[in-house]
Amino acid sequence: MGPTGRLARIPNQARSSVFDGELPVVAGEPDTGSPTSLFDPPGPLRPGTLDLQIPAEQAPGAHRHRITVRASDIDIFNHVNAANYVRYVASSLAHQGHSPSIHRAELKYTGQARLGDVLDVVTWPLGGTQFAADVMRDDEVLFRCVVETEAELPQTGR
Repeated sequence: MGPTGRLARIPNQARSSVFDGELPVVAGEPDTGSPTSLFDPPGPLRPGTLDLQIPAEQAPGAHRHRITVRASDIDIFNHVNAANYVRYVASSLAHQGHSPSIHRAELKYTGQARLGDVLDVVTWPLGGTQFAADVMRDDEVLFRCVVETEAELPQTGR
């Protein structure tokens, strides 16, 4: 942690006290990895590329849902936990009568919300079960995403 309470880069002096040589370069064929290893996978952890493209701008007539950041939304770094932005989008979709169950998402974090901030969750349909969303404080976009939801709201069985 740095002096501001956020993660900070480790100074070169501290790094050199742990490792004082050059990182080894392995010549030859790349290692194929282990299929059960998170640290040495046989290929990329993210298979291929997602086909969800985050739009550059909001669509006209987008739905706005206003929320206030609660204490339970805050993480140890004193800002909104990253997963809560997705929860905000799911909640906004549910208020509109869409399924809040998100199956896939492409996310882009651009700012930080803090306790007490009043945020607008702006959502608009992209077609089918895909929606785009911005989480904004005033005119600043803090989070932008595209999500894919269930086709229908689950039945409650009542």
